[in-house]
Amino acid sequence: MKKALNLACLLMLIFSLPEKGLAWGSATHAYIAKDLGIGITDPQMLYGAAAPDFFYDLRSPAYDYLSRQTHTVVSNLKAKAGKRHMDAFAFGFVSHNEKWGADYTAHKKGRTAKKGYVVTKAGLLTPKLLFRLKAALDAAGVSGSFFWAQAISSDLSHKLIETAIDLEITKHEDPSIGPEFLSAVQSASDTIPGILADSYGYALSRRLKIPREDANHIIAEAEADFRQLMVRYGEILSQEDSGDIPKISEEGAELLSEALKNLTGKDVVIEAETMQEFLNLATQEVQADYALEISSTISYLKKRKEISSFLKTILRKR
Repeated sequence: MKKALNLACLLMLIFSLPEKGLAWGSATHAYIAKDLGIGITDPQMLYGAAAPDFFYDLRSPAYDYLSRQTHTVVSNLKAKAGKRHMDAFAFGFVSHNEKWGADYTAHKKGRTAKKGYVVTKAGLLTPKLLFRLKAALDAAGVSGSFFWAQAISSDLSHKLIETAIDLEITKHEDPSIGPEFLSAVQSASDTIPGILADSYGYALSRRLKIPREDANHIIAEAEADFRQLMVRYGEILSQEDSGDIPKISEEGAELLSEALKNLTGKDVVIEAETMQEFLNLATQEVQADYALEISSTISYLKKRKEISSFLKTILRKR
């Protein structure tokens, strides 16, 4: 894989996505879809549950528009997928959405929190990271270290909360979700890039004022990179020691140090022990109530007609 992708693949771009793009992690989305889609045996559903996050290139002018579209506009994709006998993929994709789906409880209105659950927990974690990050930036001679630390700690806390929940789910709720998700990604249909392009390519071409062909290429290339990313993430979650925080912390510390160097131009060093402390703090924030939030989210989604009627339609086709 490309060097940039190698750097990005650890723990779902844990240190590089902006706050507004964050919600549940891929394992959590797969777990939710698996519970919602009881009776659906096609593993494409699990990849579909993660797929709305497929466009993650922050440098691209397509990022803001396309990521918003995949999280709010799903009816066209549902129709396009149905024509290709990819209803299971569409079911997972639809379950993810931010208007009323799983990301709605993460971002906007949690079941156990007034705001989104991930947003709430990240807000509690952020100040606990702030001064540790500032100290590391100061040691590297970064000017304006407090302002850098504020921005970084906010983004980092969101991804740490996501990661902590993913790891807790693979340890306690469903140890099989990692291998199942990996298998789903590895067997993902070659029709998926076409489904995404048919669903979002025309609108993207109009938005960016580029030929439809170019828009379709942007989408297909992004999905290919995302698929590689998800294979790596699935491999991490499938390891017997996927919950081994010290090992994850060592890799995470290296990645964060490199990301901070790219941002600031300075050799900022984050020790593995510091990253382990960060992950432990994130786990402590969610341990008491993440399971209730996830189960309540599933209960809420099962009552949505969009989910129940779609599931009945898929099962009737079996």
